Amino acid sequence: MQKITLSGILFSLIPLLAYGNPYEVKPDGKVPIFTSQDTTFEYEKSAKGTECSALDTVLLPGEQINILDLEARPILPVEYLLGKRVLKGYIHQDFLENVIDTQANKPLQQPKAKPLSMKECDAILKRCLDEQVPYCWGGNNFEAIPLPSDYRFITKSADENPDVIFELRGFDYSGILHYISNGILPHCTKDLKDAGQIVRKFDCSKAYPTWQRVERLSKLKSLDYILLLTPKGGHVLVVYNGGLFEFRDIKSGCTFTPRERVLERFNELFDYGKRAGKSEIYFITWHPEAKAYVERRPLMKVEKAKKGWNRNGLFKKPKPLFGNKENKESQNNK
Repeated sequence: MQKITLSGILFSLIPLLAYGNPYEVKPDGKVPIFTSQDTTFEYEKSAKGTECSALDTVLLPGEQINILDLEARPILPVEYLLGKRVLKGYIHQDFLENVIDTQANKPLQQPKAKPLSMKECDAILKRCLDEQVPYCWGGNNFEAIPLPSDYRFITKSADENPDVIFELRGFDYSGILHYISNGILPHCTKDLKDAGQIVRKFDCSKAYPTWQRVERLSKLKSLDYILLLTPKGGHVLVVYNGGLFEFRDIKSGCTFTPRERVLERFNELFDYGKRAGKSEIYFITWHPEAKAYVERRPLMKVEKAKKGWNRNGLFKKPKPLFGNKENKESQNNK
């Protein structure tokens, strides 16, 4: 049997770290990272310019990239952190003006930041709804990023709406969480499972009575998020203003489900996970103020005791303690 040593473990982790000369995004800059080879990157250089089929993420101030080849212009290959994973992507040469050369041979690392206050987070979600900020695959910012004149970005869902060409403004499912957390929560749906404290879990292959779904939904606090993980991806909803906030898709943009429809929306999410196969739903709390913060009303109100619900989720009259009248009298005689 091969002996496992600490040095052997550390050596095995070396490929996961991206050493090099990190470039840090300026305090007033943003850098869009376009689809990597891992996610079927496609681009072409022609008279029309350079086209990409998707956007991975937008690096915010303080985040870092390693530029792998400065000569490969106008498309520069880079390494970057997406959650806890080092991926390869591409940036356009015009975005080099938004980064600073750190001149240090260190691995990429996430910037040390503090999450915004709960009031600031609520204000951001409200702004999304008021302005009807669009959905953008890989997006995590309010302000449009001007594209170079020789560059065209086409949404990954172009098959649904082939005429849509983004100006890199808007959010996707996890991008809004990345933004309101000030970059603390990863901009990757799969990594969100380990980004906070799991307080509830559902296996979509099992059946849960209505009372149990209502009871668990009632435990959610403001800014907690509901995370659906399927074999092909996932989805995220954020608890906001007594309801659920989410970026659904290109057509719907950002939407809000009011309190009275929370259970209905959760059931839709659960059924989708059931059809997708091997899916799970997590209730996760992450904000440091969430434990001390108490909403005036819970997200869901449990009106009946759970013992009064049957398996179909309907309220039923509880049975007498000793069964029928005759059995009750016999118990009293004893």
